[in-house]
Amino acid sequence: MDLLWLLLPILFIKGSCFRAERSSRCPADQFPLDDGTCCELCPVGTYMGKPCEVPGSRSLCFPCKEENYMDEKNHITMCKQCIVCDPGKLFYSIHFYT
Repeated sequence: MDLLWLLLPILFIKGSCFRAERSSRCPADQFPLDDGTCCELCPVGTYMGKPCEVPGSRSLCFPCKEENYMDEKNHITMCKQCIVCDPGKLFYSIHFYT
């Protein structure tokens, strides 16, 4: 009986890993807002400044600034910074992408 009580939490945790994720009602190239509105993703090389106001339209996207990049369509509010780890010096340094 004690073994059953020990296994129940494990079964519960393992079962929760297999729950279906909430599926989006948006097409693959769009993302959902909290109200369910679908907006187009920003293109590569840009970030989202403001989500769309008209369902299915493009969000307000801005190009990444120098020393920043975005390598995929996105709805992220800032570009990724170009950094490279220097393992010999244990710090990160800016790497300029061209």
